[in-house]
Amino acid sequence: MYDRTKFSDPYAQVDIQPVHVAGKEIEKIAVRVKDDNGEQQVVGILSKDYNLINNSIVRDVEHDIMSRSGMEWTNLKTLWDGKRYVNYYYSKNALTELKNGTTYPLHLGMMSRNAYDGSGLFAFEFFIMNMVCLNQFIARKQMGYFAVRHIAADHFDIEDAVKNVGISSNKLVEIAPKYTAMIEHKITVDDIIDAHKAELIPDIQWGNAIDQLGKEPDSGKLFGLYQALTFVTSHKMSGMNAIKTGNNVTEHFMSLIE
Repeated sequence: MYDRTKFSDPYAQVDIQPVHVAGKEIEKIAVRVKDDNGEQQVVGILSKDYNLINNSIVRDVEHDIMSRSGMEWTNLKTLWDGKRYVNYYYSKNALTELKNGTTYPLHLGMMSRNAYDGSGLFAFEFFIMNMVCLNQFIARKQMGYFAVRHIAADHFDIEDAVKNVGISSNKLVEIAPKYTAMIEHKITVDDIIDAHKAELIPDIQWGNAIDQLGKEPDSGKLFGLYQALTFVTSHKMSGMNAIKTGNNVTEHFMSLIE
């Protein structure tokens, strides 16, 4: 049985094997990844024409993009469950900042994404990093997401990817005033109730969110609640669900100030 806890190396050996049914090869392939015990585990059954991209190639593309971006980057974390890969980076320098007694430097974040089970494309997604607390403001609609275009074989359109880094940098600066509006907006009990009704985070995490809200410098403002919820999605939740949940949190709060 597939057990994601057996996988700790996102760059472990991966191969493709034909699939046989009743001794006859069919139009499918089995993707196998070496686990921590050195055994090849099947992590996906896909179409024979599926273009599998090795995570080590994704890593090379990541470095190529960053080296051409004109920015310095730091790795934040890597998610890997044997099937899906997400690598987080953020820019060393802030692109803008929020001020309200506390200064919040906002850095550009970049996630590279890949999947061995057909659940996603090789793509990049941008986010905002609040360096005060390392909260990741996931905002696909606002910050951008794009699939990396093949040129040939394992060659990709790096120039297009670098262009998207610049576009997302500009988007971060454009979005920042919405966070300032959140800082200026006094929080109400209804704001908390509405966030709970919207099921932005799992019920089990609301204790952590309220506890964090009490610690936030802007606890009396809408931004304080946003900070508390993104603290949960950034530091109390793990795995791929944290990305989707973080994006839902941002979408909810952005809708309140539009």
